[in-house]
Amino acid sequence: MKKILELLGLANRAGKVRSGEEFSIKAVKAGDARLAFMDEGASALAKRTFEKAIEGSGVPLIYVPEGALGIAIGKPGRMAAVVTDEGFAKKMISIHGDKIPGRH
Repeated sequence: MKKILELLGLANRAGKVRSGEEFSIKAVKAGDARLAFMDEGASALAKRTFEKAIEGSGVPLIYVPEGALGIAIGKPGRMAAVVTDEGFAKKMISIHGDKIPGRH
C-alpha cells in the first residue's frame, strides 16, 4: 500500500488527481477517472454514495487506511480521490493486483 500511496502523491503533484467526494464523482461521471480511492475513515454514507457513483463505470476502487488518503495527496481530511491519468492508474493497479476491493 505504501508504494501506491507514494504514486498517488506523485500523481497529485503532476495534476492527475481530483480529490474530494464531489470533484471525484464529477470526474467519474465525466469519464475522466481511471482509478478511485476512498479513505476507510469516511462515513458510511460517504462510502455508499461514492460506491454508488462509480458502480458500473468500470473504475476500480481502492480503500486506503484511515487518514492515509489525505496525507498522500497533501490534503488532510480528504476522503475520496480519483486518478485521471491512465499511466499512473495502470501502475497502481499492477502493484495492487487482484487485491483491489470493488474491482470491476
